[in-house]
Amino acid sequence: SKSNPSKLTQSAKSPMSAIDRAKVEVEIENHSQKNIISKFITHHSCVCILSILGIIILSVFLSALVLEMDEFGSRQYYVWSDLRVKRVDALNEAIEDVREKELGDKEMPLQVEVQQKWHLYILYHATKGSTVLTVDNLAIFNQVEDIFAANKDYHKVCLAKSSADRSCEPAKTFTPWFDGVTTNEEVTQIMQKKADDNFDSNKIFFDKTYTPTTPRAKWARSYYRFGLPIQDGDKRYRSSTDDFESQQQFY
Repeated sequence: SKSNPSKLTQSAKSPMSAIDRAKVEVEIENHSQKNIISKFITHHSCVCILSILGIIILSVFLSALVLEMDEFGSRQYYVWSDLRVKRVDALNEAIEDVREKELGDKEMPLQVEVQQKWHLYILYHATKGSTVLTVDNLAIFNQVEDIFAANKDYHKVCLAKSSADRSCEPAKTFTPWFDGVTTNEEVTQIMQKKADDNFDSNKIFFDKTYTPTTPRAKWARSYYRFGLPIQDGDKRYRSSTDDFESQQQFY
């Protein structure tokens, strides 16, 4: 309080009249800063606790909607940073360390070992309509994938078919399903057949809007795998662990 100290001193020496006491109380009240938030929390603690819980529940619900969370085995396009992924990363690091010691100076065939950390995804998204899978769009997808597959630099790092055949392993893609298709009705029929035949394997190419009862997708993807060791001009790396940083830089 910033009340007048002289009045308080005087009140300590002699009894204060009712009027003087009232004046001092008014002055103290006028100079005191009220904390509305503290008062509200004190008098309505249950409301505050329930409000905080409501905000947390709403945040979780909105996050699930934004990320389109699906069951454990069907989460796509997400980068996890939780404990499970960290443990898997630690396991992969340990495996690489063991492999490096096992391989030593052995010379392995070029581009036959899958590099788990290097994947390239081509994502297709429908900005209009209920599905990205139309005859016109599929023609564009084929053009994109043909251009990529013909790229000379891609052939230097792609996953080879075998140690005897260094040609690139075909991309993991859904586009060959629709070779020769001329109508959107045929596209829908093929999508339905793929869903009926092997939905669990085929759904990896599409987002969660693709279900056995709704054979369409707003998002689709094709992906490419890469192989080690590589050859950079005259430099021939012995294995996937041979100067990995330089191989990664070349990739």
